[in-house]
Amino acid sequence: RNPGHIPMQALATSLKDGNIRLMDALGGDGDLGSQRFRAALLVGLLVDGVAGGLLPPERFVDTVQEIDAYKDTGVDNYELGDALWIAWCLEGRNAENAEAAGRLVDVSTSLMDKGCLSRRVLMEISEGDFMEAVGLVSSYKDGWRKREIRFNTRNVYAQTKFNMLREESEGYSKLLTLLNQSGEAAVSKDNMDGILTEIKSLIGYFDLDPNRVSGIILDVFAARPENEAFVDLINAFGIHKSAEFLRFRLAGGETVPEGFHRAAGLLVGRGVI
Repeated sequence: RNPGHIPMQALATSLKDGNIRLMDALGGDGDLGSQRFRAALLVGLLVDGVAGGLLPPERFVDTVQEIDAYKDTGVDNYELGDALWIAWCLEGRNAENAEAAGRLVDVSTSLMDKGCLSRRVLMEISEGDFMEAVGLVSSYKDGWRKREIRFNTRNVYAQTKFNMLREESEGYSKLLTLLNQSGEAAVSKDNMDGILTEIKSLIGYFDLDPNRVSGIILDVFAARPENEAFVDLINAFGIHKSAEFLRFRLAGGETVPEGFHRAAGLLVGRGVI
């Protein structure tokens, strides 16, 4: 990443002046995997050349298009986006190097305009200051950042609180009755859709805590581990915290019923957790 690095400078100058063929830069013939690797390495080096002012942005865009057309080698969108984002972190954020930031913005917008780089991929890889600079968002701090914080808070940090004093035991009683039925009404693969619908109805009507419902399902499964239909029920019910529930139960050591060990083994063996 040193602009004065001789091989980088020679490569960028040769491409800029047209004194080197793309095939020579890619290292000649070889299998497709090795060519793609060399293409990714070449793109990373040339992005540094653009940031350092050794290669004009428009010549870099032409090179990317040539690589895309050269024997189906192609430039992966994520590799290209990574190279631009890393160069921005190293050069573009430097207040004393505004020219490098401008060149990186120019090459990024040109790549997106010509279809060489996906806007969606660049938004996945980069952060707000770069997205605002290349025109992906209008205002990062005043608009996008606030929405980003609200979204992360709602989806990652917000917790649904349940008032234990207002919960009715009738809902849990009906849930236990439903899960412990025998005969044709027992939990099985044949009536799985009906069981799931009833469980969701009980949660909604009696305002049950889904985490407690998940724990009850695991408890019933541990009490009757011979019924492997519970594995499908746990998987279909979407209990993504099954591992935490089991770890909490198994932490009791010798006091843990034997059925919990078998239930845990079945869940692990079937790939549910």
